[in-house]
Amino acid sequence: MSSSGEYEYFVDQGFGNEAATTQTAPLYDADILSAYKASLVVHPHYIGSDFLSFALDRHGSRLIQRHLSNCDQSTLSLIIQDAIPHLLTLSVDVFGNYIVQQMITNSKNMPPGILESLKNNLIPLCVDQHGCRVIQASFCHRTALDVIATELHNSGRLGEMTIHVYGNHIVQRIVQLTGPNNNGLGQLMEASMYTLSLDQFGCRFVQRMIEVGWVSPTNWDVKSLVNEKYGHYIIQHLLKHSSSVEKNKVFAQIVRLGVVPLCRQKYASNVIEKLVMNGDSEHVNYIIQSLEALDYDGVPFGAKLAKDQYGNYVVKKAVAAAGGERIKQMVEGNIWDGGASHYRVPISQQQYPQQAHWRQRQHFPSPPPALNVAAPHYQPPSYQHHHHLYQNSDPTYNQWYNG
Repeated sequence: MSSSGEYEYFVDQGFGNEAATTQTAPLYDADILSAYKASLVVHPHYIGSDFLSFALDRHGSRLIQRHLSNCDQSTLSLIIQDAIPHLLTLSVDVFGNYIVQQMITNSKNMPPGILESLKNNLIPLCVDQHGCRVIQASFCHRTALDVIATELHNSGRLGEMTIHVYGNHIVQRIVQLTGPNNNGLGQLMEASMYTLSLDQFGCRFVQRMIEVGWVSPTNWDVKSLVNEKYGHYIIQHLLKHSSSVEKNKVFAQIVRLGVVPLCRQKYASNVIEKLVMNGDSEHVNYIIQSLEALDYDGVPFGAKLAKDQYGNYVVKKAVAAAGGERIKQMVEGNIWDGGASHYRVPISQQQYPQQAHWRQRQHFPSPPPALNVAAPHYQPPSYQHHHHLYQNSDPTYNQWYNG
């Protein structure tokens, strides 16, 4: 550094050219940042005097990240020392958080200074959009994972984090890496599993707990979850990831509730659909038999569900499943042999009244050649205003309408 308050830095205008020219610039590093923005490559060794300005800038952040990916451990330690005083600011910044993540992941061991800063600012980072990513990046070191998981449990705010829009990602990662019984996760599930199951973000935590093998000490209440907006995902996870004993317990409750009534419900039909796709052979056969059963009017339930706004998805999966050929024949026979004459075309299909489009959008095959029954004719609704229907029959309406 010269006595006039200036210092030297390198500017490389080529690609991979190490023979850089030496220039002088004021100590204020904004000039270096301006040079880098002008597509000049600045040697990262000379950004230390104004590290924060570089780290919070889009281009300066990329410069530091590129250097972090190629530097040795000693240089990395020097950069970390410059970053620690500003770690909280960097962690919650849209550009700076990537620098902190790279410093953590590129270190052989978790830097003690960074770990201490994360521990002291744990909750503000957990509830921040960018800070939660830094916390998750630190889990690549087992030391940081244990310290943060313990600190989060001791803070008494573990339950709050499970239902937070950003904090739930951290709790999910802890579950995946530590198992279901560490740091009070199992106790939290036992105390609040139904409350969490009905929450938009809490249900994700419950799903991760099921995936890692957590078993409820009591039987799940399928009735209270199967037709809930978020709770039905829990039932699906139980049927996919639980042991055979747990699956049979859940399926027994589904049988008591009735397969056909569940197929007609918005969210419960998703559970039956996934059960047909991923369930045991005994469960799939039972569902197919339920669809083949006859209603009081002699029409199979499967044929009626094929016309239902939710049940038709279950029938499609049943047709594709093993043994579904029977359902396919039964549905075809009922629909094309006069059964479709009472079918009301949904609004979304009224723009396709033609016969070919009607069949295509219904996802039903063409009628058997022996029957040769055309699709029912559909008369599109009139686009005239409906007030003329009442002009001659309701004098009060005529008086109101005519002013």
